[in-house]
Formats: sequence, C-alpha cells, structure tokens
Amino acid sequence: GDMQNAESASAAVTPGRQGPLIYIGMHSDSLVSCIREWVKLVGDVDKAVKPLRAVINQRLLRTLCTNCKQQLAPEEIAAMKLPSGLGNGLCRSMGQVQIKNKIADCPVCSGTGFMGQTAVYEVLSIDNDIMKHLRNGDLKNALSTARRSKMLQMQEAALVKAGHGETSLDEIARVLSPKKKAKKKSGDSAKVEAS
Repeated sequence: GDMQNAESASAAVTPGRQGPLIYIGMHSDSLVSCIREWVKLVGDVDKAVKPLRAVINQRLLRTLCTNCKQQLAPEEIAAMKLPSGLGNGLCRSMGQVQIKNKIADCPVCSGTGFMGQTAVYEVLSIDNDIMKHLRNGDLKNALSTARRSKMLQMQEAALVKAGHGETSLDEIARVLSPKKKAKKKSGDSAKVEAS
C-alpha cells in the first residue's frame, strides 16, 4: 500500500526480516528522501532499517515510436561526449514520416513521436555493509558502498534505455532534470514510488 502515517509504518516493521515480504509504496523524489521519510514515519532508525531488504526509486519515461524515431548521426553522438559504449542506438523523437514525397504526421503515434512508457529504476539492495551504515544514519556512506557494488543511479539506467533506442535524451532530461521549486498546489504529489 501507500504508506502515509506512523501507525501503518509501525505495523509494517513489526514482523521484521523473519516475517512475510511486504512491499510499501511511498511518494518521494529520491532514494535518500524515501529512506528519510520512512525513518521519520517509523520514529526509530534501528527499527525502521532492520527489516529493509531493498529500496527502489522509479520514474516513467515515454518510449519512442518505432515507426518514426530517427537515429542520431555519429558526429552528433561524438559531440555529446557521452559515456563509452552508449552511442549507436541513440535516437530522437520525430513525430513525422515521409509518405509519397510529403512530410506527414506519423500514423502510428499521431505525430507525438512517442508510444507507451518504460520505467527506469534505481535499486538499493541492502546487504550487511549497507545495513551498518543505515543503522548509523549514514546515508552517504550507504550509497557509496552500494555504488562500489555496481548500483546504477537513475540517470545511468535511463542512459542505458536511450542507448538501446527505447527513449530519447530529451525525454530523460525532461523527466530527470531538477525541477524549479514552484508553489505547490494542494493536489500535487511526487511521481516516484519507492518500496
């Protein structure tokens, strides 16, 4: 379920690691803010982190239309100075195709350039070393330890999807770029789920 109150959080941690596997959804901007909010809801750091097995941060990206996406030229890719091994599958959304020497809106995506969505994940798998850091309230070292164990950050996972031609770099920038803080309306909420 969607965790929003301390009473529910306290009930969720009661079984501990020996109990059933419980998935908890929370609205959050990042892994760090999710863990902080979870600890705040439970009220005790040790009790909050002891039953954790993983924390997952997820975002949705629009997928490129397979009918009208256009592959980037090698010189465009070289100019971007992206990580090695990423390049060849990079594409951009077009939304238009050539039909009998005329440019028209793509009939598959209706000119949007996108069809469907794909998810990108940032997964913090909690082992004994990471658990020690979390129990000490040291999120920075917990994340550093996870990175040494090859944890992909959200941006890296998104770039892999772009490298396979599933989404575009513009879409990644649109979704993952830090938003300017505006006055929050009462109905607004974060679009990330962590469990």
